[in-house]
Amino acid sequence: MTCTNVAARAADEMARYRAALRRRPQTLREYALWLALAPIALFSIEGALSETALITPANPVFLNGMRAIGVALGLIIALTRLARIDKGKGYKAATLVISTLLFGLAFNAIAWRMADWWEFGFSGAQWESAEYPVRSASKGRGMLKPALGIDPFHVGEETELPIPREQYGQYHINVRDYCVTVQQRRSASGAIEIRTKGQYASPVQPLVLRRCR
Repeated sequence: MTCTNVAARAADEMARYRAALRRRPQTLREYALWLALAPIALFSIEGALSETALITPANPVFLNGMRAIGVALGLIIALTRLARIDKGKGYKAATLVISTLLFGLAFNAIAWRMADWWEFGFSGAQWESAEYPVRSASKGRGMLKPALGIDPFHVGEETELPIPREQYGQYHINVRDYCVTVQQRRSASGAIEIRTKGQYASPVQPLVLRRCR
């Protein structure tokens, strides 16, 4: 091997080494971001399997703060991924919008679960029956069951109560004429939590519905 070839090979090795050093911070940032997604996944699974929901307003500062964190994290992850691929401006813009929206929604759901835990994590409050007007009915698709939506305290987000498909077919047309009976309990601060039975409870038990007064 000539000296020229040795020098050229050494230069190539040095170039690859420098390129690896430049990629390493990017890789570490990606690992850190994906590690940050683990708690989100756990919260999402807990929320999907939970059989309770907070229906009274949560602290707006906390809610908006969590939503902002979700939007920021979604933006960072999207920018990190887009920096390593060669796509058009339209694709990149759509990716940024979808990522920030999804993470904002995810952190909003996490915030509501955390607020529920804060109020009722160790609560010994007794359950009692209550009636609330139904605002909507969703047919459900895929793994999601049909559900009725309520928002008795006008928090701006409906709480869904799974309903058997047969009962959905019976009531969904005039669903706003009905009130649904739920089991609820109150915390010391006055917050109210209801039993939703969960989207993945099987089988889904019929809800008690009657025309509102």
